[in-house]
Amino acid sequence: MVSAELQDQFARRGIRLVSPPAGCHSMDQELRYGRKGEAEVLLIAGGLEVPREPLPPRRKRGLPILGDAAPTRGVDGSFEVVRDLDPHRDVYLRHHQLNGRPVLPMAVAIELMAEVASLACPELEVVAVRGLQVLQGVTLENGPRTIRIVATPRLVSANGGGQVEVTIGGVEEDQRLHYRAVVEMAPSLPSSGTVRIPSFTAGGAFPLTIEEANHRWLFQGPLFLGVTAIQGVGSDGIIGSIAPSSPREFLGNTNGGGWLIDPVIIDSGLQLVILWTRMHRDKTPLPSGFRRYQRFGPPSASPIHCQVRLRPGGDSRIMNWDLFFIGADGNLLGVMEDLEAACSKSLNRMSEGPR
Repeated sequence: MVSAELQDQFARRGIRLVSPPAGCHSMDQELRYGRKGEAEVLLIAGGLEVPREPLPPRRKRGLPILGDAAPTRGVDGSFEVVRDLDPHRDVYLRHHQLNGRPVLPMAVAIELMAEVASLACPELEVVAVRGLQVLQGVTLENGPRTIRIVATPRLVSANGGGQVEVTIGGVEEDQRLHYRAVVEMAPSLPSSGTVRIPSFTAGGAFPLTIEEANHRWLFQGPLFLGVTAIQGVGSDGIIGSIAPSSPREFLGNTNGGGWLIDPVIIDSGLQLVILWTRMHRDKTPLPSGFRRYQRFGPPSASPIHCQVRLRPGGDSRIMNWDLFFIGADGNLLGVMEDLEAACSKSLNRMSEGPR
């Protein structure tokens, strides 16, 4: 609740501050279990040290997309990062273009939001991204473009985890929001044992080779083309193999950090959705968000299987999907639930642009 200047004054006097997550958790416990009647509650920061650097300790481990971007801390406990998107540095932007203009991929936005949430809660793991909304795409018109990512811790749970609201928006005169989501944090990654992977019955072979599918039905450049094989396709789904990526391929020289949520794995799962829809409906789907992406393990260094299932209901204009990302050992690495996409034949033209 204090400004950076007041925080420095406290630090010089040896007064240690209670962190917002710890304060919220203690407040919650007091309201739930505190004694009835008059009481006086004193909360002391114990052995906590007031941060003297602008970055939390975990930041030193490296977060690939954030790079050397310097965050600022708000009086409400939020973290704000202003970052330039530049195709010369952000190599992936050259491989994700619509009408010849670079566009920030949804898959990269997810990783970026997870990284800033991790920056705001350095002692916790990103376990889910919930309620992602694509409000408006981020397009680079003429050269680099600056975006602002804000992460605000809002809720601390009884197990020591919490939720962080994250937005990606513009700066200065253009401050509209482009993405919004809630990132769920916990002390450790959950087990995937309670998640049931539906059985898949392939109805037949995919009609194109991977190279033909990439050329005719997809618009992504080589850096994003992670689908290496399609094992089968049916009336309600498709399953394929995906090769993972490394931050160095995406960003050139990095600070050594690894992905939280590999953008190529996520984008390749979305490509499988496109391939199924082109095959069965001759339309191209454009994702508008999803209900939740659950994370059960770090990105794999080995190829994974992605099983895409069409959810019941919907119509030819709006379709909903579940995507299961399965490691080579058969363990579930992540699940994207209720991906929503608007489908249109007019969007087929996206695959006709330059790569």
